[in-house]
Amino acid sequence: MSSGGRAKDMVEEKVDRTIYNAEQDATTKGGDASDVLKRVPLLTVDVDVMFHVRGSQCQLLINNKPSTISANSVAGALNKIPPTLIRPSR
Repeated sequence: MSSGGRAKDMVEEKVDRTIYNAEQDATTKGGDASDVLKRVPLLTVDVDVMFHVRGSQCQLLINNKPSTISANSVAGALNKIPPTLIRPSR
């Protein structure tokens, strides 16, 4: 819930970004981070586990910091992160 007592929308459009609130998506319950990423609008993940938004490569942030996980380890790491730990970067 937001500070105004109103539930957040699953997808929020901002001037400079789109925010996907995974905690609002009931279909991700019981899955893992890779399940959540599959549901993010406009996001694609290629065979090398590189993330793309609208065709442009983007960066994975963990705790608002660039991830140092190698591409080979990203898939395994995402499978160990429960969706309840995923929060949008503000």
